[in-house]
Amino acid sequence: GGSRRQRPALTRRKSRVCLRRMKRERGEDAHEDAEAVEPPVKVDDAILSFEKELDQMSESNRVKTGKSQAGGSKRRGHAPSSGDAEEEEDQAVVALRFDANEGVQPSCIKNGTMRYYQIEGLNWMLTLASRKLNGILADEMGLGKTLQTISVLGVTTLEMLERKPHLVIVPLSVLGNWQREFAKWCPALKVVKLHGDKEARQHTVQQELRPGKFNVCVTTYEVLALEAGPLRKISWAFLVVDEAHRLKNENSRLAQIARSMSAAHRVLLTGTPIQNNLHELWALLNFLYPKIFTSSEPFDQGFDAQSGKVQDDVVQRLHRLLQGCLLRRLKTEVEKSMPPKKETKLFLPLVPMQAQWYRKVLMRDLQTLSDGRGGKGSTHAQNIVMHLRKVCNHPYLF
Repeated sequence: GGSRRQRPALTRRKSRVCLRRMKRERGEDAHEDAEAVEPPVKVDDAILSFEKELDQMSESNRVKTGKSQAGGSKRRGHAPSSGDAEEEEDQAVVALRFDANEGVQPSCIKNGTMRYYQIEGLNWMLTLASRKLNGILADEMGLGKTLQTISVLGVTTLEMLERKPHLVIVPLSVLGNWQREFAKWCPALKVVKLHGDKEARQHTVQQELRPGKFNVCVTTYEVLALEAGPLRKISWAFLVVDEAHRLKNENSRLAQIARSMSAAHRVLLTGTPIQNNLHELWALLNFLYPKIFTSSEPFDQGFDAQSGKVQDDVVQRLHRLLQGCLLRRLKTEVEKSMPPKKETKLFLPLVPMQAQWYRKVLMRDLQTLSDGRGGKGSTHAQNIVMHLRKVCNHPYLF
């Protein structure tokens, strides 16, 4: 009986061999073997590959930086050893750093004193830039990501004499705040705001975004999409994206346009690098290193929190991977002198118009609530709560 069950498999195998032989005789390429036996990508192997490629990139840039700082090998005809190159590069990086313990901050920063952890963030970004690496500044909200970014742009332009300008992409709601922060902390930088109607934007592009006339261009996501053509023609030193979790969809128009900008360094600012799943983190890493993080499959396979599929060893390896390109501090870790947050809740009664609309919403959906369709998690119940919230916020919103 066993030989009969095996016979069909043997027959199929022989037919495949004959088919390959016929193709070879006809001179056709047969790639089925490579495609058929291609093993699935293991998660830990993929992350190990990411680690190796980042290390190789860092080491390669270390040697380049060491050569540029030392003017090449001291011994003619002999290449510098890796240890010498690393030492030269470390000396160059140390020369860029500011002593956070002593409170030494850049001379271009005015009208205030940077906190020690903000100086550490500045040093971290300068170190990444010296090695031609990109990174994510993911400090908790309120720790001064804006100031740290302004300081690194100021040091790069005013103290390291970088000639290329910088592009800062921000949400519309904080565009004015970024302008005020630039004017307060680093008034020596020439900052141009790219915003407004078509005529205003055209005037800014033609008259102000000219070589040597500005150091920093601050614009919004929406204007970036409208003026992508002129902005692509400029070679930027730093490309900074505020509220970078907006790039969590790597296929969105915003992500594609921002990725098309030519920049030597990319820095993402976000207080929430992961909101829903680790695919969003992969999207940020893909934006920083598109040639390394080419596929999201390893992340999606190894870190499926919804199904409870999380591999501890892979998580630890991911932590080590992120140490090279992500910096995150919490208020409880660095601002211990800050008193705990106090919440004061004020309960306000509904005005007559709000009460009237509140009752109308409830009466309209009373049948939905009474027949059990408005249970926990129900779409109907969520819609009702959303409308009631609008009424409570302001009756004109409903």
